[in-house]
Amino acid sequence: MKVVIFKNLVEVSNKLAERGTSRELMMAVLDAMVAAKNECTDNDPAGSRGWRAWQMGTRRNREVHVGISDWQKDDTDQISSIVSKKLGLRIVICNTDDGTCMDAGEPQNCSKKGVGNEKAIDGNQISLFPDAELPAARKTSGDNIVVLKAARTSVGPVTTLYFCAHIQGDEVRAELSCPVSFEGGFFGKFVERIYIVGGDTPQDGSAKQAPSRDDGSEYDIPVKLKKRD
Repeated sequence: MKVVIFKNLVEVSNKLAERGTSRELMMAVLDAMVAAKNECTDNDPAGSRGWRAWQMGTRRNREVHVGISDWQKDDTDQISSIVSKKLGLRIVICNTDDGTCMDAGEPQNCSKKGVGNEKAIDGNQISLFPDAELPAARKTSGDNIVVLKAARTSVGPVTTLYFCAHIQGDEVRAELSCPVSFEGGFFGKFVERIYIVGGDTPQDGSAKQAPSRDDGSEYDIPVKLKKRD
């Protein structure tokens, strides 16, 4: 299964539009995550930066999408997300590592995910490849076998997309991507990756200065100009 990567700005805009969103909306979510992470100090408990980025990214994701088409907030299987029954899609916010927006790597979630995300990603195989053969079983300890059940949730069969955000100091990268395997609480393979900003994402040269947030502060987004022949 080969991953398809979209990073040309025109392709990215078209693919995001097909998925009921836009680069502007996704950048608004990223901006909220950066602001939340930056407001934490050394006096906050360990893990606060990642948790706050996820919390405020999830909030902003709902604020900017709910009311567009049939996007609704959803917490099925304890996964805080937005869901469109019309599009058959769900978008989940996730903090990821430096594989984000890199052709040579793949984004990996920073913290281990639970069974809800496992069901969602197994569900991606069902929704995207209905005729594909899923693993019949997974081994646990000893000779015990746990049979996989198809992911079914109250929102119906959906494809789950993850907004992968890597925020490390001045380095900010983000992509909207679809994993189709999940092992040990972490992403495995992806079938589609839509680069939003940073890393190997080509830029049109217009984002030479860091965008300002409402509070007047700024953050840097790495810019890689496209070579001209």
